[in-house]
Amino acid sequence: MSTSNDIYIQKTSQDAAKSRQSAVNRGYIKDDFTKHFIKKKFHQIRKSPIMNRGTYCRFLGIQSVISAFIDTYTSSKKVQVVSLGSGLDTSYFMYKQKLKDRAIRAATGCKVCFFEIDFHAVNESKIKSISESKELLDLLPDMPVIKIDEQSQLVCSDYMILSGDLRSFATDISRKLANPDQPLVFDSSCPTLILSECALIYLHPDDANAIIDFFADNCESQAVYFGYDHIQPFDRFGQQMLLNLSSVGIELKSINAYHSTAKQVERFMSRRSPAMPNDAPASCPDNAGPANNSSSLGAVDYVAAEKRNWSCAYSIDLFKFYSNYVSKDEKTRISKLEILDEVEELAILLGHYCFTFAALNPIPIDSSLQKFIDSSLP
Repeated sequence: MSTSNDIYIQKTSQDAAKSRQSAVNRGYIKDDFTKHFIKKKFHQIRKSPIMNRGTYCRFLGIQSVISAFIDTYTSSKKVQVVSLGSGLDTSYFMYKQKLKDRAIRAATGCKVCFFEIDFHAVNESKIKSISESKELLDLLPDMPVIKIDEQSQLVCSDYMILSGDLRSFATDISRKLANPDQPLVFDSSCPTLILSECALIYLHPDDANAIIDFFADNCESQAVYFGYDHIQPFDRFGQQMLLNLSSVGIELKSINAYHSTAKQVERFMSRRSPAMPNDAPASCPDNAGPANNSSSLGAVDYVAAEKRNWSCAYSIDLFKFYSNYVSKDEKTRISKLEILDEVEELAILLGHYCFTFAALNPIPIDSSLQKFIDSSLP
Protein backbone atom coordinates (compact mmCIF):
# COMPACT_ATOMS: atom_id res chain seq x y z
CA MET A 1 0.00 0.00 0.00
CA SER A 2 3.06 2.26 -0.04
CA THR A 3 2.99 5.39 -2.19
CA SER A 4 5.67 7.48 -3.84
CA ASN A 5 5.63 10.17 -1.15
CA ASP A 6 6.06 7.76 1.79
CA ILE A 7 9.82 8.23 1.73
CA TYR A 8 9.43 11.99 2.14
CA ILE A 9 7.06 11.54 5.07
CA GLN A 10 9.57 9.19 6.68
CA LYS A 11 12.25 11.88 6.45
CA THR A 12 10.15 14.22 8.59
CA SER A 13 11.08 12.13 11.63
CA GLN A 14 14.67 13.34 11.30
CA ASP A 15 13.51 16.92 10.77
CA ALA A 16 11.41 16.81 13.95
CA ALA A 17 14.28 15.30 15.94
CA LYS A 18 16.70 17.99 14.76
CA SER A 19 14.17 20.66 15.72
CA ARG A 20 13.85 19.14 19.19
CA GLN A 21 17.62 19.06 19.57
CA SER A 22 17.82 22.72 18.59
CA ALA A 23 15.21 23.58 21.23
CA VAL A 24 17.20 21.54 23.76
CA ASN A 25 20.41 23.35 22.86
CA ARG A 26 18.83 26.77 23.39
CA GLY A 27 17.26 25.80 26.72
CA TYR A 28 13.59 25.70 25.69
CA ILE A 29 13.02 22.05 26.59
CA LYS A 30 14.73 19.19 28.42
CA ASP A 31 15.22 16.01 26.43
CA ASP A 32 18.39 14.04 27.10
CA PHE A 33 17.66 11.36 24.52
CA THR A 34 16.99 12.89 21.09
CA LYS A 35 20.74 13.23 20.52
CA HIS A 36 20.97 9.43 20.35
CA PHE A 37 18.81 9.35 17.22
CA ILE A 38 20.51 12.01 15.09
CA LYS A 39 24.01 12.23 13.65
CA LYS A 40 26.67 13.83 15.83
CA LYS A 41 27.10 16.69 13.38
CA PHE A 42 23.57 17.81 14.32
CA HIS A 43 24.08 17.64 18.09
CA GLN A 44 24.77 21.39 18.21
CA ILE A 45 22.19 22.31 15.58
CA ARG A 46 20.62 25.74 15.90
CA LYS A 47 17.31 26.67 14.29
CA SER A 48 15.69 30.10 14.19
CA PRO A 49 14.01 31.52 17.32
CA ILE A 50 10.58 31.23 15.71
CA MET A 51 11.17 27.54 14.91
CA ASN A 52 12.44 26.87 18.42
CA ARG A 53 9.33 28.40 19.97
CA GLY A 54 7.08 26.41 17.69
CA THR A 55 8.91 23.24 18.72
CA TYR A 56 8.60 24.29 22.36
CA CYS A 57 4.80 24.55 22.08
CA ARG A 58 4.52 21.22 20.29
CA PHE A 59 6.75 19.46 22.84
CA LEU A 60 5.01 21.07 25.81
CA GLY A 61 1.54 20.00 24.69
CA ILE A 62 2.51 16.40 23.98
CA GLN A 63 4.54 15.90 27.15
CA SER A 64 1.94 17.64 29.32
CA VAL A 65 -0.90 15.43 28.12
CA ILE A 66 1.20 12.26 28.60
CA SER A 67 2.03 13.24 32.18
CA ALA A 68 -1.55 14.28 32.95
CA PHE A 69 -3.00 11.09 31.47
CA ILE A 70 -0.66 8.81 33.41
CA ASP A 71 -1.24 10.73 36.63
CA THR A 72 -5.02 10.59 36.17
CA TYR A 73 -5.16 6.82 35.76
CA THR A 74 -2.44 5.64 38.17
CA SER A 75 -5.08 3.74 40.13
CA SER A 76 -5.35 1.34 37.18
CA LYS A 77 -3.12 -1.72 37.10
CA LYS A 78 -1.81 -0.60 33.72
CA VAL A 79 -2.12 2.33 31.32
CA GLN A 80 -1.04 2.47 27.69
CA VAL A 81 0.36 5.16 25.42
CA VAL A 82 0.03 4.44 21.70
CA SER A 83 1.97 6.75 19.38
CA LEU A 84 0.85 6.74 15.75
CA GLY A 85 3.63 7.66 13.33
CA SER A 86 5.97 7.88 16.31
CA GLY A 87 9.13 8.68 14.37
CA LEU A 88 12.10 9.30 16.68
CA ASP A 89 9.97 10.24 19.65
CA THR A 90 11.71 9.96 23.03
CA SER A 91 8.69 10.08 25.36
CA TYR A 92 9.24 6.54 26.62
CA PHE A 93 12.82 7.23 27.64
CA MET A 94 11.94 10.54 29.28
CA TYR A 95 9.22 8.81 31.29
CA LYS A 96 11.55 5.99 32.33
CA GLN A 97 14.14 8.55 33.42
CA LYS A 98 11.50 10.17 35.63
CA LEU A 99 10.75 6.77 37.16
CA LYS A 100 14.41 6.29 37.86
CA ASP A 101 14.74 9.73 39.42
CA ARG A 102 11.53 9.81 41.43
CA ALA A 103 10.59 6.17 42.05
CA ILE A 104 7.10 6.83 40.66
CA ARG A 105 6.52 3.18 39.81
CA ALA A 106 7.10 2.07 43.39
CA ALA A 107 4.74 4.74 44.69
CA THR A 108 1.82 4.04 42.35
CA GLY A 109 2.04 0.38 41.39
CA CYS A 110 0.74 1.30 37.93
CA LYS A 111 2.53 -0.15 34.92
CA VAL A 112 2.85 2.25 32.00
CA CYS A 113 3.37 0.71 28.56
CA PHE A 114 4.35 2.54 25.38
CA PHE A 115 3.54 1.35 21.85
CA GLU A 116 5.21 3.17 18.94
CA ILE A 117 4.07 2.57 15.38
CA ASP A 118 5.80 3.78 12.23
CA PHE A 119 7.23 2.71 8.90
CA HIS A 120 9.91 0.01 8.89
CA ALA A 121 12.53 2.43 7.52
CA VAL A 122 12.05 4.81 10.45
CA ASN A 123 11.95 2.07 13.06
CA GLU A 124 15.01 0.28 11.71
CA SER A 125 17.13 3.36 12.34
CA LYS A 126 15.62 3.95 15.77
CA ILE A 127 16.04 0.35 16.93
CA LYS A 128 19.67 0.31 15.82
CA SER A 129 20.32 3.48 17.80
CA ILE A 130 18.73 1.96 20.91
CA SER A 131 20.63 -1.31 20.57
CA GLU A 132 23.94 0.59 20.34
CA SER A 133 23.32 2.82 23.39
CA LYS A 134 23.97 1.53 26.90
CA GLU A 135 22.20 4.61 28.29
CA LEU A 136 18.99 3.73 26.44
CA LEU A 137 19.19 -0.02 27.02
CA ASP A 138 19.66 0.54 30.75
CA LEU A 139 16.25 2.21 30.89
CA LEU A 140 14.49 -0.89 29.53
CA PRO A 141 13.12 -3.20 32.26
CA ASP A 142 14.43 -6.34 30.60
CA MET A 143 16.35 -7.52 27.56
CA PRO A 144 14.26 -6.61 24.49
CA VAL A 145 13.42 -8.91 21.64
CA ILE A 146 14.83 -7.15 18.58
CA LYS A 147 14.23 -7.89 14.92
CA ILE A 148 15.84 -5.72 12.26
CA ASP A 149 14.48 -6.84 8.92
CA GLU A 150 11.57 -5.91 6.66
CA GLN A 151 9.38 -5.87 9.80
CA SER A 152 11.75 -4.18 12.26
CA GLN A 153 10.50 -4.53 15.81
CA LEU A 154 11.65 -4.06 19.40
CA VAL A 155 9.63 -5.49 22.28
CA CYS A 156 10.16 -5.73 26.02
CA SER A 157 7.70 -5.90 28.91
CA ASP A 158 6.67 -2.22 28.75
CA TYR A 159 7.83 -0.93 25.36
CA MET A 160 7.11 -1.90 21.78
CA ILE A 161 8.33 -0.40 18.53
CA LEU A 162 6.15 -1.86 15.81
CA SER A 163 6.60 -1.49 12.05
CA GLY A 164 3.59 -1.12 9.83
CA ASP A 165 1.57 1.09 7.52
CA LEU A 166 -1.11 3.09 9.33
CA ARG A 167 -3.31 2.70 6.27
CA SER A 168 -3.55 -0.98 7.20
CA PHE A 169 -4.17 -0.43 10.89
CA ALA A 170 -7.32 -2.52 11.31
CA THR A 171 -6.13 -5.44 9.19
CA ASP A 172 -2.42 -5.58 10.06
CA ILE A 173 -1.20 -3.40 12.92
CA SER A 174 -4.05 -4.25 15.29
CA ARG A 175 -3.30 -7.94 14.79
CA LYS A 176 0.39 -7.40 15.61
CA LEU A 177 -0.47 -5.40 18.73
CA ALA A 178 -2.62 -8.27 19.99
CA ASN A 179 -0.14 -11.06 19.22
CA PRO A 180 -0.01 -13.16 22.43
CA ASP A 181 3.39 -14.65 21.56
CA GLN A 182 5.35 -11.54 22.55
CA PRO A 183 6.44 -9.92 25.85
CA LEU A 184 3.97 -7.05 25.51
CA VAL A 185 0.41 -7.17 24.21
CA PHE A 186 -2.05 -4.32 23.73
CA ASP A 187 -4.74 -4.60 26.41
CA SER A 188 -8.12 -3.17 25.40
CA SER A 189 -9.29 -3.16 29.03
CA CYS A 190 -6.70 -0.56 30.15
CA PRO A 191 -6.93 3.24 29.86
CA THR A 192 -5.22 4.18 26.60
CA LEU A 193 -3.79 7.45 25.30
CA ILE A 194 -3.60 7.68 21.50
CA LEU A 195 -1.08 10.22 20.21
CA SER A 196 -0.99 11.47 16.64
CA GLU A 197 1.81 13.97 16.23
CA CYS A 198 1.51 15.04 12.59
CA ALA A 199 0.54 11.50 11.56
CA LEU A 200 -3.13 11.18 10.62
CA ILE A 201 -2.93 14.34 8.52
CA TYR A 202 -0.80 12.43 5.98
CA LEU A 203 -3.55 9.84 5.51
CA HIS A 204 -6.72 9.97 3.45
CA PRO A 205 -9.61 10.91 5.79
CA ASP A 206 -11.15 7.43 5.49
CA ASP A 207 -7.90 5.75 6.56
CA ALA A 208 -7.35 8.22 9.40
CA ASN A 209 -10.89 7.90 10.73
CA ALA A 210 -10.72 4.11 10.58
CA ILE A 211 -7.95 4.29 13.20
CA ILE A 212 -9.95 6.64 15.41
CA ASP A 213 -12.98 4.38 15.12
CA PHE A 214 -10.91 1.30 15.91
CA PHE A 215 -9.93 2.65 19.32
CA ALA A 216 -13.43 3.96 20.00
CA ASP A 217 -14.91 0.56 19.24
CA ASN A 218 -12.30 -1.58 20.99
CA CYS A 219 -11.18 0.27 24.12
CA GLU A 220 -13.29 -1.08 26.97
CA SER A 221 -12.49 1.45 29.71
CA GLN A 222 -11.05 4.79 28.64
CA ALA A 223 -9.43 6.07 25.46
CA VAL A 224 -8.08 9.58 25.09
CA TYR A 225 -6.98 10.95 21.74
CA PHE A 226 -4.51 13.82 21.44
CA GLY A 227 -3.43 15.06 18.03
CA TYR A 228 -1.12 17.73 16.65
CA ASP A 229 -1.94 18.84 13.11
CA HIS A 230 -1.67 21.57 10.51
CA ILE A 231 -4.78 23.72 9.92
CA GLN A 232 -5.88 26.83 7.98
CA PRO A 233 -4.61 25.86 4.50
CA PHE A 234 -6.71 28.39 2.59
CA ASP A 235 -5.19 31.72 3.61
CA ARG A 236 -1.96 33.15 2.23
CA PHE A 237 0.25 31.63 4.92
CA GLY A 238 -1.50 28.27 4.64
CA GLN A 239 -1.12 28.18 0.87
CA GLN A 240 2.60 28.88 1.17
CA MET A 241 2.86 26.19 3.85
CA LEU A 242 1.35 23.64 1.47
CA LEU A 243 3.62 24.77 -1.37
CA ASN A 244 6.69 24.38 0.83
CA LEU A 245 5.63 20.86 1.82
CA SER A 246 4.77 19.94 -1.76
CA SER A 247 8.22 21.08 -2.90
CA VAL A 248 9.75 18.31 -0.76
CA GLY A 249 7.22 15.69 -1.82
CA ILE A 250 4.81 15.89 1.12
CA GLU A 251 1.03 15.98 0.78
CA LEU A 252 -1.32 16.58 3.71
CA LYS A 253 -4.14 14.35 2.51
CA SER A 254 -6.56 15.17 5.34
CA ILE A 255 -6.06 18.91 5.64
CA ASN A 256 -8.91 19.93 3.36
CA ALA A 257 -11.36 17.74 5.26
CA TYR A 258 -10.11 18.92 8.67
CA HIS A 259 -8.88 22.41 7.91
CA SER A 260 -9.96 24.13 11.13
CA THR A 261 -10.39 23.48 14.83
CA ALA A 262 -14.14 23.15 14.25
CA LYS A 263 -13.58 20.47 11.62
CA GLN A 264 -11.10 18.65 13.85
CA VAL A 265 -13.77 18.44 16.54
CA GLU A 266 -16.42 17.41 14.03
CA ARG A 267 -14.50 14.33 12.94
CA PHE A 268 -15.19 12.68 16.32
CA MET A 269 -18.94 12.76 15.75
CA SER A 270 -19.20 13.42 12.02
CA ARG A 271 -21.30 10.32 11.32
CA ARG A 272 -24.02 11.36 13.74
CA SER A 273 -23.76 15.06 14.50
CA PRO A 274 -22.40 18.08 12.63
CA ALA A 275 -19.79 20.30 14.24
CA MET A 276 -21.17 23.23 16.17
CA PRO A 277 -20.41 26.72 14.87
CA ASN A 278 -17.74 28.59 16.77
CA ASP A 279 -20.23 30.79 18.61
CA ALA A 280 -22.68 28.01 19.51
CA PRO A 281 -23.18 27.06 23.16
CA ALA A 282 -20.95 24.14 24.05
CA SER A 283 -21.32 21.50 26.70
CA CYS A 284 -19.70 18.28 27.70
CA PRO A 285 -21.55 15.50 29.52
CA ASP A 286 -20.87 14.99 33.20
CA ASN A 287 -17.30 15.93 34.08
CA ALA A 288 -15.63 15.38 30.71
CA GLY A 289 -14.93 19.05 30.15
CA PRO A 290 -15.61 22.57 31.41
CA ALA A 291 -19.22 22.43 30.29
CA ASN A 292 -20.59 24.46 33.18
CA ASN A 293 -19.11 27.64 31.81
CA SER A 294 -19.41 27.32 28.07
CA SER A 295 -19.50 31.09 27.63
CA SER A 296 -15.86 31.22 28.69
CA LEU A 297 -14.70 29.10 25.77
CA GLY A 298 -14.32 32.04 23.42
CA ALA A 299 -13.28 30.96 19.92
CA VAL A 300 -12.23 27.48 21.00
CA ASP A 301 -14.31 24.79 19.34
CA TYR A 302 -15.63 22.49 22.08
CA VAL A 303 -18.55 20.17 21.43
CA ALA A 304 -20.36 17.30 23.10
CA ALA A 305 -20.80 14.08 21.18
CA GLU A 306 -24.34 13.09 22.12
CA LYS A 307 -24.62 9.83 20.20
CA ARG A 308 -21.19 8.73 19.14
CA ASN A 309 -18.80 6.82 21.38
CA TRP A 310 -16.54 9.80 22.11
CA SER A 311 -18.00 11.73 25.02
CA CYS A 312 -16.40 15.06 24.11
CA ALA A 313 -13.75 16.76 22.01
CA TYR A 314 -12.05 20.09 21.72
CA SER A 315 -9.45 21.65 19.46
CA ILE A 316 -7.33 24.74 19.96
CA ASP A 317 -4.67 26.37 17.82
CA LEU A 318 -1.18 26.55 19.28
CA PHE A 319 -1.18 30.32 19.66
CA LYS A 320 -4.21 30.12 21.96
CA PHE A 321 -2.64 27.14 23.73
CA TYR A 322 0.55 29.09 24.37
CA SER A 323 -1.39 32.14 25.52
CA ASN A 324 -3.60 30.16 27.91
CA TYR A 325 -1.49 27.27 29.17
CA VAL A 326 1.97 28.75 29.59
CA SER A 327 2.41 30.68 32.83
CA LYS A 328 3.61 34.27 32.96
CA ASP A 329 6.88 33.22 34.62
CA GLU A 330 7.50 30.59 31.96
CA LYS A 331 6.83 33.09 29.19
CA THR A 332 9.35 35.42 30.80
CA ARG A 333 11.92 32.61 30.91
CA ILE A 334 11.30 31.78 27.25
CA SER A 335 11.60 35.43 26.21
CA LYS A 336 15.11 35.61 27.68
CA LEU A 337 16.47 32.62 25.76
CA GLU A 338 16.59 34.31 22.37
CA ILE A 339 15.59 37.64 20.88
CA LEU A 340 12.47 37.19 18.77
CA ASP A 341 11.85 39.92 16.22
CA GLU A 342 9.06 38.12 14.36
CA VAL A 343 6.41 38.22 17.10
CA GLU A 344 3.51 38.63 14.67
CA GLU A 345 4.93 35.92 12.43
CA LEU A 346 5.10 33.55 15.40
CA ALA A 347 1.42 34.17 16.14
CA ILE A 348 0.56 33.41 12.52
CA LEU A 349 2.72 30.29 12.50
CA LEU A 350 1.23 28.91 15.72
CA GLY A 351 -2.25 29.72 14.42
CA HIS A 352 -1.72 27.21 11.61
CA TYR A 353 -1.27 24.25 13.96
CA CYS A 354 -3.66 22.81 16.51
CA PHE A 355 -4.01 20.34 19.35
CA THR A 356 -7.13 18.18 19.32
CA PHE A 357 -8.34 16.28 22.37
CA ALA A 358 -11.12 13.70 22.59
CA ALA A 359 -12.20 11.38 25.40
CA LEU A 360 -14.18 8.19 25.04
CA ASN A 361 -15.59 8.50 28.56
CA PRO A 362 -15.90 11.41 31.01
CA ILE A 363 -12.69 12.61 32.64
CA PRO A 364 -12.58 12.44 36.46
CA ILE A 365 -13.26 15.78 38.15
CA ASP A 366 -10.17 17.48 39.61
CA SER A 367 -7.88 15.02 37.84
CA SER A 368 -4.61 16.11 36.25
CA LEU A 369 -6.10 15.50 32.82
CA GLN A 370 -9.14 17.67 33.56
CA LYS A 371 -6.86 20.41 34.89
CA PHE A 372 -4.80 20.20 31.69
CA ILE A 373 -7.96 20.68 29.64
CA ASP A 374 -9.23 23.56 31.77
CA SER A 375 -5.91 25.41 31.75
CA SER A 376 -5.64 25.08 27.96
CA LEU A 377 -8.95 26.82 27.37
CA PRO A 378 -9.46 30.60 27.57
